[in-house]
Amino acid sequence: MQDIITVNAIACESVEALKKNVWFIAKKLETDGFCVIDAWDSEIDTLKELASYFGNRQSHIRANEDGIVDVTPGAAIRPSGDQSEYIGTSTSQFNPHTDGSYLNGFLRVEGKLYRIGPPKLILLQCVTQASQGGTSIIVDTEKVLRDLLFMERWHAKVLMTRGSVSFCRDDQLAMDFPVFERTSKHLARVRFRYDSMMYTQHWSSVSVQMLQSDYLVNPRYSTRLKLREGQILILDNYRVLHGRDGIEDAPSHDGGSRLLRRIWIQGDDHTIFANAVSQNPEHTAFGAFEPYRFLPGTMRNGSPVLGMKCGIHLSPDMQMTMDGLLEEDYFA
Repeated sequence: MQDIITVNAIACESVEALKKNVWFIAKKLETDGFCVIDAWDSEIDTLKELASYFGNRQSHIRANEDGIVDVTPGAAIRPSGDQSEYIGTSTSQFNPHTDGSYLNGFLRVEGKLYRIGPPKLILLQCVTQASQGGTSIIVDTEKVLRDLLFMERWHAKVLMTRGSVSFCRDDQLAMDFPVFERTSKHLARVRFRYDSMMYTQHWSSVSVQMLQSDYLVNPRYSTRLKLREGQILILDNYRVLHGRDGIEDAPSHDGGSRLLRRIWIQGDDHTIFANAVSQNPEHTAFGAFEPYRFLPGTMRNGSPVLGMKCGIHLSPDMQMTMDGLLEEDYFA
């Protein structure tokens, strides 16, 4: 098993220290895809303070009114939900994944329709550390994509092709996505989770299996770390996959089991949609996304990190290779 590392956490012993370090935190996120903060305490307000610098919060089916989710064995799920699809509420091993990979639809906010999708950032605050197990696993898909492009060209082409993967959880369905999606000349993003929520087509299944077995479980591309109480892990959900080892603690009522608090930060797509015939119907489908609504006003005004670029950063040689592969017709 890969060694657990001690990361160089950014010390923030007070709110004032956090304010001074926010720009540095953002740059570390852009460079590494994740960052660990040593916060002054493990209170909820500390997590909310940090989150406010990075955007508006995005809620979740299990979140409270502040958009905060308890990630702990035995946590409650929605009444109609399948417990096996909410692995964060179990003690089982959790494969590295993209949070919200199953989200793709419309959300009505103050009379306007916005696209709803996976969050761009995830904040995980350690409240109680697991005595055994629960080690966090972070996979940098920027490194994965680079090696795929230059060593596995055919598989890279498949994984960049729309329709290679689809995702379904409860009443959420995100169909026909590429694993690696080009979002601009300089950026791409990943959408992936290797579990019962993901579906492939006949032409993509071999490449998806290869990605999981040869890359995503390969220690060369991953970092293993164990958060201490009071530390907050920030993850670029467009770039890194995150998971954890199984938890050997038994859930208890006195807070003895591993407990993290999680906040999602709203994604970068702020497209507004309009009805083609200027009507304003309330489709039933819109309601499925209401639990994943944005929480306006939870972002700090004048945040210095609003220009931060989330996602897989493409070097010029990666851009050139991707352009060439996307032009080739491998499926003719």
